[in-house]
Formats: sequence, structure tokens, C-alpha cells
Amino acid sequence: MGQIRVETTQNILLDFEPGSLGDRILGALIDWALLLVYATAVMMILFSATASKGSWLFLVPLLPLTCYNLFMEVWFNGQTLGKKIMHIQVISLDGRRPSLGQYLIRWLFRLVDFLLTENLCAVFTVALSGKRQRLGDMVAGTGVIKLKPATTLADTLYVPVKEGYVVRYPEAGQLSEADIQLIKEVLQYYRTAHHQMIVHQTAEKIAETLRIPLTGDPVTFLGTILEDYNYQAAQS
Repeated sequence: MGQIRVETTQNILLDFEPGSLGDRILGALIDWALLLVYATAVMMILFSATASKGSWLFLVPLLPLTCYNLFMEVWFNGQTLGKKIMHIQVISLDGRRPSLGQYLIRWLFRLVDFLLTENLCAVFTVALSGKRQRLGDMVAGTGVIKLKPATTLADTLYVPVKEGYVVRYPEAGQLSEADIQLIKEVLQYYRTAHHQMIVHQTAEKIAETLRIPLTGDPVTFLGTILEDYNYQAAQS
């Protein structure tokens, strides 16, 4: 299976495992099941309340069903309930958060991917494309990636430090949370891909930003920066 390679705004290349066809089908089935339960409940409640009047207003609460995927992905950062359960997420291939326009294109192309072709277009394009994209993803410049099933301590900004820790780089406290998160992502990427150049470039950038010398191994340097930042944040 191919990888989805994303270049971040800091010019860092990251590889993600695309969501499989099975993950996406199961996520869609979960969404359809939830929508069916919602629609049935709404129709039963409102139809009984309006049947005597012959009102068509009971259809109004059902209108959001047509925009469910668009609304959920926009509001929940690329995830519907089904995607969240299956731990997959829509991302933009340019490294940024998908724009409203990209989400809208994906949603409009559901007509081709699912309705007009009876799901065949989506199934074949996801199964055959290297990045596991359906047609809407290809046009919108998006992809669906796998996420870790749970957030662990290693995935947070927190880096444990020993009692009596001595800060080596006080300047680390000047970094933003976005900077620290970037350092953690680079180190996590290094542990899986052992990409020395990315670590070295990131270490040079941090040293330049803080105006401190880059000494020793870049991995050790970045790890020390994380520990110094965390210690100072805890003290403040």
C-alpha cells in the first residue's frame, strides 16, 4: 500500500498510512446506521405529532441528513462519527488543515462516487489508487489517513523530567506550543523512518530561532529542548 506524503508548512515531509478500503467502508456503514436510527426516530416522533394536520414540517429535521458528512468533517476536523470510531481522518495533501472548499468538493463528488454509480466509483478508485483516494479526494487534493487508536503520553507535549533537573537551554521557554509539537512530530518520525536530514534541519532551525549553538547530536539536542521547555512550563 502506498503512503500519503505531506509536506508541512515548516517544509518537513511526513508519511502517513492511508485509510484502507475496509476502514472506509466500515466507517460509512457506521454513519449510515446512525443516520438511519436518527431518521427513524425523528419521523416517528414528528409524524405522530403532525399527521392529524397533514403537515410537511416533519421533513425539516431530516434535511441535515443530506449534509451530514460535510457538516461533521468541517466541525470535527475531517472526521464523521464513523471515521472517528475507525480512527481515520481526512487531511489536505498540502500539509494544512483542509479548507471549507476542499470539504465542499469532497461532499459534492459524493454524487458521482456513491449515488450515481451505486458506490462503484468510490470502491474502485480507493482500491486502485496509490493513495487510497476516491474521486472526490483526487479533485479536492485530500486523502484519508489512519490515526492511532488512542493518545498516549508520548503523543502529548508533556515530556517527563527527573527530580532535580537542571535546565541547559533556558531559551527553550520562548518556544510556542506549535514549535514543541513540531519537534515531537519530527522525533517521532525519526524513530520510525530514521531520517537524519529532517532532524538535523529542525535542530538547526530551533537553534537559529533561539540564537543558541547547536552542539552534539541533533536528536539529543531536540530532546533536551523538550525537557527544558517542559520543566520551565511546569515551574511557571
